Amino acid sequence: MAKPSGGRRFSRTCLVKGREAEGRKAIIKTGGKHTRVAPIREDGLTDNGAVVVVNSRVLDIRPVEEAPAPPGPLSGIVGERGTIVLPAAVRRRLGLEAGSAFLLEEREGLVVIRPADVVPRNVSNALEGLLSGVTAENIHDEVSTGSAVGGEAW
Repeated sequence: MAKPSGGRRFSRTCLVKGREAEGRKAIIKTGGKHTRVAPIREDGLTDNGAVVVVNSRVLDIRPVEEAPAPPGPLSGIVGERGTIVLPAAVRRRLGLEAGSAFLLEEREGLVVIRPADVVPRNVSNALEGLLSGVTAENIHDEVSTGSAVGGEAW
């Protein structure tokens, strides 16, 4: 059964077993047992006529060659809650996906967004590392902070 699917962008293509003569198809959605594919128009977007095929019939999956970034700035709109949607091509080039961390800088009236390198910290290991540096030579005596001012109990 064909569904309206024209005008979509896609990131992978494939051949369908038994229909190789029709050429490459755009992969719209992959599920556990089935994949939805659509014909590709001359402008590089999907055409109407998407069909669902069994995954075993999907052959030769390839990523779409990314077009070079267009010269000049890209336009966008800030949403009600301050959301900014980055174009899919930019997200793919920078490796950004839902939940990716990024850094935002304000420089001379410009906003610069770049991917962040996130290094997970293991807090318990960090504490153990700090405590392992405490020795009899570098430990200090108790330090008085004065008498209690509120409801502290020692």
